Amino acid sequence: MIPRLTLHLLAWTFLQGSEIDRLAEQLGHEDGAVRQKAEKRLLEIGEPARPALERLGVGGDLEVRTRTRALLAALDQTALRAKWLGPRWTVTLAEGNYVLGDLPRLLKEQVPVPLEIPAGLASSRVRLGANGMGAWAFLDRLCEVHGGLAVPLERPEGAFALEEGKPAHAPTCYSGPFRLWIDKLTLETRNPYGTVWRGARMVLAITWQPNVHPLNRDYLRGDFDFKISEITDEKGIALDLKEPPFESGSGSTLDRTRESVWRSWKTLTTPPPHVRRLSRVRGTVKMVFPADVAMIEFRSPTEFAAKATRAGGYSVSLASCKRTETGIIARICFSKAAGSGERPDRHGQVELRARYRSESIRIWESDGKSYPFEVRSSSHSSSDGEETAELLGFFPLKGDADKLTFPFVADYFEQDIPFEFLDVELP
Repeated sequence: MIPRLTLHLLAWTFLQGSEIDRLAEQLGHEDGAVRQKAEKRLLEIGEPARPALERLGVGGDLEVRTRTRALLAALDQTALRAKWLGPRWTVTLAEGNYVLGDLPRLLKEQVPVPLEIPAGLASSRVRLGANGMGAWAFLDRLCEVHGGLAVPLERPEGAFALEEGKPAHAPTCYSGPFRLWIDKLTLETRNPYGTVWRGARMVLAITWQPNVHPLNRDYLRGDFDFKISEITDEKGIALDLKEPPFESGSGSTLDRTRESVWRSWKTLTTPPPHVRRLSRVRGTVKMVFPADVAMIEFRSPTEFAAKATRAGGYSVSLASCKRTETGIIARICFSKAAGSGERPDRHGQVELRARYRSESIRIWESDGKSYPFEVRSSSHSSSDGEETAELLGFFPLKGDADKLTFPFVADYFEQDIPFEFLDVELP
């Protein structure tokens, strides 16, 4: 006898398959509204609709093929974004009293990375609960309820960590797997060009779950920064807080010891004297993610002269790889010529040195054992669209080298992350 649940799943699959076939047929409907509605619904269904769309993409009339290929491209983009942006981890925990040190075990299935609790507080208790709460929101709530915990800006790679301290009370919001907050808000008086100007400086920050991998943590050319689209006063009236003409707009900063935090500051005119609180600050921050990651591989690296390969518009070469008594010394060069793979505008391009990470460079023996690359020196230069970079380092390998490998970001995509801060008090 087939279990009832299995029958339900089979029936649901059959019904969804019938709907997909019907929607696919509607892509060629003479009524444009019907075609648009079918396209929207197919995008909502997502990956299950791919096989039907792929069949339509190679047959039928030209208009249907064009529409299906556009839908397939949209599914590819959705899959690409899902790979680097998520999913958002959530926490469901029944209301109750918990020993702090038990939380990592209780949350292991819901938050699939280690949660580190300060050893000195592991035996303390806390009362809280959650119902589908985002991981960042849960950690902030935990810190607030406990009173002696804080979320540090520095955190271990691939983990969440808490530390002893007062919980932060900066205006904070959560957008998918991201946590955003106003790091600082100050009122300033300046005297540029002989005229007095009074303004406000707002420092904003963003961090992300360990399963999110933006390129912002590395070097960028131009401003991938926060854009403020709306600021309102206590009554909800929009304020026109323009940037002063002598300001460059904003600056993005990244503490190299805090690779999972990105900051940017905005300089605005001071709010009117009667405004003591901002009811809403709304905008977006542009994040950058890999779109095409090529695995660079050089076989038998010590046996031949210089080797080169291409990844997108870039040339990657193993200029030298020599054996010594203690290991192998290698020199790896990167270059991009002007116009090769160049985007129409140079604003905000990802620099060449952000496209590889030295800790990912490894050399392998034939038995599958690998050794890390210890960088001894590095250089980077760019001018007029041309870029070059060079790494010189050492592998602690005394045996024969089978191959040298590392991932290289050949292309990237941009994603606007929305934010909204409510009830922001002015200093």
